[in-house]
Amino acid sequence: MIHFAPIVGAVYLGIAQGAYDEALRVVAGRAGEPAPAAVRGLGEMSARLRVAKWALLGAVDEAGEDPSADERTLTTLMVAKRHAVCEAKAIVDLALDVVGGAAFFRTSPLERAYRDVRGGPFHPINPEATLAMAGTGALADAKRVSW
Repeated sequence: MIHFAPIVGAVYLGIAQGAYDEALRVVAGRAGEPAPAAVRGLGEMSARLRVAKWALLGAVDEAGEDPSADERTLTTLMVAKRHAVCEAKAIVDLALDVVGGAAFFRTSPLERAYRDVRGGPFHPINPEATLAMAGTGALADAKRVSW
C-alpha cells in the first residue's frame, strides 16, 4: 500500500494536469479577452495543481528512499494521495467551468477527464477512511505526549 499511494496520486494529478492544459488551450485560443472568471479559474487550477504536487512529493520525500511499512509512513502517503485525488477532482471541475458547455462534448478531453477523475475516491484507502486513520494516529501520538 505504501508504494501504491504515490502512484495513484500521481495518476490523478496527471488527469488534472491534462484538464488544466486543455482549459488553458481553449481559453487562449478564443478571440478577444477572456472573462475575468475564466482567468481566475485558470489561476485557481494552477495553484491547486502546484500545491497538490508539492504535497505528494513532500510525502514521498518524508517517507524516504526505503520506506518502512509502518502506520506512520502509510498515513503520510495516504494523506498525500487523498489530497491529490480530491484536488484533481476539484481541478477538473474548474476546467469544465472555465471552458463551458463545449467541455461536455464526447470529443472534448475534458469530458473524459471528468469521468476518469471520479474513480480516485474508490481506490483504497478511501478519502474518509484516510482522515479517520490520520485522526486515530494523531490521537495516539497525543496520548504519548505529556501535556
